[in-house]
Amino acid sequence: MINRIVRVTCLCAFLATVTSASAQGGVFSGTSQQYRDGGAHRPILLRKQGRVFAYSLPKGWQVNETSNGIDITAPDQLTGVSSSIVFGMYGNQTPEGHFRAVLSSIPLRNVQILKKTPTPSSPGPYGLRWQGIEIEFKASSNGRPIRVRAISHVLQGAGQYTAILTGVQGPVAKWDSLKLWLPQVRDSIVLTNPSVPAASMVRSMPKGTRHDDIYGRYNKSWAARGVSQDRMAKARREGTMGYTRQRDEATGQIYDVPLDAYNASRGGYVNPVRPTELLSPTND
Repeated sequence: MINRIVRVTCLCAFLATVTSASAQGGVFSGTSQQYRDGGAHRPILLRKQGRVFAYSLPKGWQVNETSNGIDITAPDQLTGVSSSIVFGMYGNQTPEGHFRAVLSSIPLRNVQILKKTPTPSSPGPYGLRWQGIEIEFKASSNGRPIRVRAISHVLQGAGQYTAILTGVQGPVAKWDSLKLWLPQVRDSIVLTNPSVPAASMVRSMPKGTRHDDIYGRYNKSWAARGVSQDRMAKARREGTMGYTRQRDEATGQIYDVPLDAYNASRGGYVNPVRPTELLSPTND
């Protein structure tokens, strides 16, 4: 691995300062009811390209990104998504060890681990493999109860390691709704700036859900029928997360739209900015 250390500057504000939007019905005026039809209060997400990362987020959320991480936050100061990277650190580390190292530096109180689940390993560069663990816990932040689902991945090799920590969190009272769509925001994060030192190691963030573990047999069936990898990836993402990617042809704006927002009477997804128009499907 490259002999370099990149220190995290926003090192998982993901548990303390990461804050994101409350689960409001719809995020655009005039279309709120449409996005409540599924019962999950899942918002439409806008696709954005930042200086370092590409990501999707609800309208009105704030973004803070550095070369080491990104926080996607919202007005309620409790709900949010974050991802951070440490690159080329000397020594040996485990996914849970990295998680606990970060947790110890964050001023949360009453931390109660609820569940720990190893995630399947996934391929990394230089023939190495990412190892991961998903940890769900409760805590209090500034006296307010929150629920957090964190995923820690570590790539170990040659006496050094690279680690990625992602997290989604929200108020306990809204968690049952938030957990249905916050992972879509988390999994939308992609490191896109090739000048960032970690880019060679982390072209795409490891995810908590391994699609091949869910869709392995279907992948083989689709491949046998000549279905492209891009089309398979799109179908898997939509089936797993309940979102589909759509485009506003007039402006080029990309949206991740809840599948339950489909308007059967009009045969498509209504443009949230110009409701008399429909969005168009994308290939990615």
